[in-house]
Amino acid sequence: MKFLTIEEYLKNRGITILKNKEKVIAKQLNEGEVYFQLNLINKIHKILREYPSNFIPSIQSTIGEDYEQIKVLQKRVNRYLEVGYFPGKIEEKVENILNLSNLAVTQIEKSDYLSIFRRAMDNKEITLGYCDDKNLNYNKGIIIYDLKGIAYNFVESDYGKFLLKIKRRIKIINYNEAIEFILTQEGLDNNSKKYLNGYISFPLETLKTLQKYKEGKKQWNEETFYYKFMKAYEFDNSITLL
Repeated sequence: MKFLTIEEYLKNRGITILKNKEKVIAKQLNEGEVYFQLNLINKIHKILREYPSNFIPSIQSTIGEDYEQIKVLQKRVNRYLEVGYFPGKIEEKVENILNLSNLAVTQIEKSDYLSIFRRAMDNKEITLGYCDDKNLNYNKGIIIYDLKGIAYNFVESDYGKFLLKIKRRIKIINYNEAIEFILTQEGLDNNSKKYLNGYISFPLETLKTLQKYKEGKKQWNEETFYYKFMKAYEFDNSITLL
């Protein structure tokens, strides 16, 4: 049997791969567009699920990396706080946001995370990695712009990263209803619900802002940093499913 790369397989399934795309500008999304994208993610998962198992070597595995990355970020920011790195006027808020991150991680751990891990391995689940409309789109057929994120991982990962990423791009959406929609589409159980609740509630924007400030990734003066921090802090506190 001829070996097919994942790109060749997707093309054979009618997926258009456009690698040399023009930069897509992120726009505000409405609720209908979010659900359209969730449905599109489900469609691509169904196609990826049928990728023949004898072609496995062509795909990397990133199972569990998303969760490990947020735990590492949480520990780093906690360590920075313990040594008194952040300005005193925000220390209490940093403590609050770390408490929220602890609640989110605890919720993920309550999901029987290892059972999700095992299911994904047993089913050889494949994820796209980048699932917003800048990479996964539809125009008379499914279009994918970048395949570098494709990996063996549990399907919840695509949905969690998508909803976490677009939180700034949609003002009003019932995340509980969106998660129920995902569970129905993918045939997932309550463990997946707990995982997604925790992952979406993780205060990623605030912790990333704190890390950038500590590591000098952005040349912010204290006033700019405070503005960036407060904006992220208020945003992350506005959305929690815990």
